[in-house]
Amino acid sequence: MDRRLGKDLPEFDRRMLRLSKYLDLAKLPPIPEADNNYVKMSKFTMAMNDELPCCVVSGAVHMIQVWTSMAARERILPDSMVERTYYDRTGGFDTGLNLLQFLKWWRSDSIAGHPIGAFVAVNPTNMQQMKAAIHLFGGVFTGIGLPLSAQDQNVWDVVHGGPQSRPYSWGGHLTICCQYDAGGNLFNYTWGDKVKMTPAFASCYVDEAYAVLSLDWFRADHKSPDGFAWRDLLSDLNKIKSM
Repeated sequence: MDRRLGKDLPEFDRRMLRLSKYLDLAKLPPIPEADNNYVKMSKFTMAMNDELPCCVVSGAVHMIQVWTSMAARERILPDSMVERTYYDRTGGFDTGLNLLQFLKWWRSDSIAGHPIGAFVAVNPTNMQQMKAAIHLFGGVFTGIGLPLSAQDQNVWDVVHGGPQSRPYSWGGHLTICCQYDAGGNLFNYTWGDKVKMTPAFASCYVDEAYAVLSLDWFRADHKSPDGFAWRDLLSDLNKIKSM
């Protein structure tokens, strides 16, 4: 099986909205010890990521599939949509994509009629934040500087020492993470399957993570959770749009 990558190095924006500002874990209903938002999906797809370094677009398409499957109206977007969106965003070049720039574009546009309302940065080394984002918003966009040591692993875990353990020695990759277990392991949807990732691996190699707010998720009768500052988020988002 071919496995393509395609995530650029992370870009940081001083105006970045961060989940920690809007999330009061003390006021939220208890976050489950384990959660799995893949349970209603009919199948896992490659979404062209075996042929193109389009993992950023593939991740977006996979997230739409997860959101809509939980709402009992699963949408699996065709490969032609993935390819067209990818080349539209690269300007026709096969170059991979910057995750932050892609999310900014998606916030102002849509993918096959699926827009997003906002996105917030999640601290990937804070397991409580990661769990809360997965439980409340369906999943997390997880940008990883993959080491070569991960190529032959069934479970992504840290291998200490040597050049093969260096971040990005394999390359940059984008997955979505929509499941966690009681041990803090995360489960990524990528390359037509799920890949288990240990907390140690996430802390070492995940260099950007975002929770994305979509009506595809909230229309599944998920209520706005107590303890999340929706009004503050929307106010800050409007300020950023005007800058």
